[in-house]
Amino acid sequence: MQFIVFHRPLAVCFLLPLLIRSVVAAVPTSAPEPYIPEPHVGFGKLVSQAATTRFRSDFSPPAEGWISLSGRGYLPAGWLDLTPLSGKVHYSRSVFDGVPMFHIEASGTLSEKNAVRASIPLGTLSPGTICKIRIRTRSTTGSPVSLSILAGESENHSVSGTSKKTTNDISTSDRASVIWHQTIPAGINWKENEFIWIATPPPSPALPPSPSVHPPRPLLIAIGPERSGSCDIFDLVVETIDRGRFETALDATRHAGGDNLLPTTRFPLGLPPRWLLDRTTSDDDVPLQADAHTPGPSGIPSLHIPRPPPPSAPDQAASGPVSIESSPFAIARFWQPHTASLSIRGEATGTLRVRSGTRTIATQRLSIAPSDGWKRLVTTFSPRTPNDEYYLQLTLNGEAWIDALRVAPGDPKTDRAIGDYVPPEAEVTLSFPSPARVIFADEPDDALTSRISWAVLTSPDLPAGSILRAKVVNLYDSQVRLPDTLLTATDSPRLGTWILPRFPGQEFGAHRIEAWVETPKGIRIGTPAEIVVYRLQRPRAWGYDAENSPFGIHATPVVRHLAMAKAIGINWVRLHDAGINTIGWYFLEPERGRWSFNDKAIRRYRDQHLMILGQLGTAPAWATALQQVGPSDWLDRYYRPQDLDAFRNYVRTVATRYRQQIRYWEVWNEPWLASFWKSGRKIDAEGRIHNVYDKDSPAAYAHLTRLAVDAAHQADPALHVIGVNTKPGTGAPRPGRSFSGEDWTRQVAAAGGLEGLAAMSWHLYITRNIGYANDWVEISRKQAFGPVTDPQTRRPSLPVWMTEGSAVQRMTGRGFYYQSLPFPDATDDHGLKVSDQLLRYVTTVLAGGSEKIFLYSMHKYGFFDDGTSFRVLVSEDGYLHPSAAAFSALAWRLEGKRFTQAVQVTSDTRAYVFRDSASTSREWTAVLIRKDESTPSTLSLRDLRASSADSLRFDDIFGNPLPVDRNTAPSQVFFVTGTGRFSPEILTRSTNLK
Repeated sequence: MQFIVFHRPLAVCFLLPLLIRSVVAAVPTSAPEPYIPEPHVGFGKLVSQAATTRFRSDFSPPAEGWISLSGRGYLPAGWLDLTPLSGKVHYSRSVFDGVPMFHIEASGTLSEKNAVRASIPLGTLSPGTICKIRIRTRSTTGSPVSLSILAGESENHSVSGTSKKTTNDISTSDRASVIWHQTIPAGINWKENEFIWIATPPPSPALPPSPSVHPPRPLLIAIGPERSGSCDIFDLVVETIDRGRFETALDATRHAGGDNLLPTTRFPLGLPPRWLLDRTTSDDDVPLQADAHTPGPSGIPSLHIPRPPPPSAPDQAASGPVSIESSPFAIARFWQPHTASLSIRGEATGTLRVRSGTRTIATQRLSIAPSDGWKRLVTTFSPRTPNDEYYLQLTLNGEAWIDALRVAPGDPKTDRAIGDYVPPEAEVTLSFPSPARVIFADEPDDALTSRISWAVLTSPDLPAGSILRAKVVNLYDSQVRLPDTLLTATDSPRLGTWILPRFPGQEFGAHRIEAWVETPKGIRIGTPAEIVVYRLQRPRAWGYDAENSPFGIHATPVVRHLAMAKAIGINWVRLHDAGINTIGWYFLEPERGRWSFNDKAIRRYRDQHLMILGQLGTAPAWATALQQVGPSDWLDRYYRPQDLDAFRNYVRTVATRYRQQIRYWEVWNEPWLASFWKSGRKIDAEGRIHNVYDKDSPAAYAHLTRLAVDAAHQADPALHVIGVNTKPGTGAPRPGRSFSGEDWTRQVAAAGGLEGLAAMSWHLYITRNIGYANDWVEISRKQAFGPVTDPQTRRPSLPVWMTEGSAVQRMTGRGFYYQSLPFPDATDDHGLKVSDQLLRYVTTVLAGGSEKIFLYSMHKYGFFDDGTSFRVLVSEDGYLHPSAAAFSALAWRLEGKRFTQAVQVTSDTRAYVFRDSASTSREWTAVLIRKDESTPSTLSLRDLRASSADSLRFDDIFGNPLPVDRNTAPSQVFFVTGTGRFSPEILTRSTNLK
């Protein structure tokens, strides 16, 4: 089985209408050489030279290191308590899913005189200084969050606070004034907000009005719940930018502005790299292709966005709107208005939005009919800050073709031509045939799957002798130069292909292809292009089911993601969040007796030979208390079922319908947490919103589990049901909020919740260092399953599956891109730190006895926002991250093996040994993990090789062989593989540890 490849008819259709000279695939002839970074097109250095980070929160230190306040809890170091004595507030450090945060709880009636204000000092700001505040918050009680800037009374006034809260040198009532304020709307989910405030801006019609400040008054930022309730702060960053210095630097560079700020404006090869199709739309439903039969106003084939196919049966779910997002772009002169525009035709309604992260900056609605022909869509917007990554989002209901995009400084009110298309001087775009952007190492070098397609669009003014140059860069800072191509002004567009080269000894991992146009004088023209592809070992279970495989993920049912998952060694998916709409009761039976299924989505998982762990969970409003309390947010689907007969019928119905495709089911998700198992909602006397979470929740969940087991076995007695769904933690319940894992497991088991189960599940999120004896993974497992563990065998009473978790929250960043990121200055992400942490986590969870591990999640992307908390394996554009190459290396070595023992190789290195379960093969793999990767290793590879009479293979974190002349062991995870009988002496005979 090969990847599904969408063959683009462009290569054929383009020949006749545009007289393209087809170029035979160019074979690299140069040898690998040290990487030489190309000039970066971004202006990050200019911003960094003008910017100062005034504050960056750090809530990771334990609470013991925080500032103690008499009667008010603890503040993080560097924070001040400016809440008046009459205010009632309590500060604390909290942790949610392994993420440390700052918790503020207020009570009583709040007003300006007793407002809760946890504060940080900013010092003084010069006139015209731009202050950018980025904050990520939530409120589980529904209280809005107040964010203010306070000013002291004079330049000589010292702003300070005391830890005992007996006095403050500044108070909000008489010694400071609120000069700027924002209310952040309440929400139980984490949300990032960004704000810009300008200190006494110089006169300029382009600048927004701002409160008058008289520097150098000392300034502070104050945060707290706006009314009785609580808020959590995950992250707070405050930066200031000296606008004068920034403008001067811009004027001296090529970043002063331009006629078109978009890196890609046309679509000769279909959807370009770093453009996104929304994460819920599958490639086979909406293939985005260049349509040579419908050239756009630019004269280039337009991008066809087809209408999704209609449901195949009356009971099949209908498709929603389709969204695509452009690659990110930067705006240097962000204080000026800008205009975005594109050409569009077809039959559709929808919107064109300018966005940054999760925020919408501008929206233009559209409605087009076939009789309109090509229509120009124009929207004007006001940027916010220079170091944002802006992007365009086009959302459509219907069918459309687009072409000729533009973003430029200006306003149609003063410049009528600003909405017209202006092509770049030169434009390069790249593509790869596989939707997963993966090639396997055993595929021939000249295979179609090894070819990178390119297209160059140039203007008639292209200087004679201009050249298309390109190279391939790997994770080891090596590069291979690709053959040059001479360009002419009359030969546009120009198409061709390159063959992906191999790097001897560094074959596996991410490969970045960079391409640009250069004049004979070495001057770069236009914006460079790049694409990141992966060469990996073919997974052990490629092309067939692997029921016994331990490796699982959460992923939406779209072809590209499922192909990526299978290509890196994933063999299971859990349908929670990603995919829950395909089997969740809330979605399948929105009205009693009216069913809506999505068989096509289920087939997509199985077509890629991914085993499915379905979730028997969520509940429609008519079967829960939601019908009385009314809708609130996405967690409405997790009200505890009241109509248990209807729940039983749901289980029987869905298990029967999918008994051939889904053989394993898990009962509910995180019922130990009020948000996922509430029986109602109430508002207290002070206006705070609370979930109703009953004391009998463990027993009620145990009863629901027994009902699910019975109904599933009515559908098919051989189906496997998994339950308990516990977590780490000890201690008594938090009334109305949650249970500790130990208490939850004990009560569920006592109530008969293990009866008929095939396995028990648990969730594990970690932010700590792991990979050593009695680490947090071992401690967590003992806490979660201690009440059901046999003291003699030290084994739980049932097999254990880890069905949701991660140890790389907010670590899986931008990926191996370089030029595609407009703001960062010459940076890329080799992924070593996140790869090391990810492999530590997967290895230790499996070594701890979990038979399966489902990472969460591949679907958390799509906003170019530097990573949501829970994204794994993919970059922010939804394609593989370098850590996926490391996961692939681990999965390839551990697939078909079972953990047998841990060996302490040296005082700082532990080996987790996995043996092949097949009797015909005696291969074993040791995953070696350093306890502290920040210090030099004490393990000598040279001595280990020399002392071993066995034939051992030493590979690094990405699966490439470690050089034979290397002495010191890597700081990151690495592998030692051998065959035959394993004994600890194989790894320890060269050390002092026996």
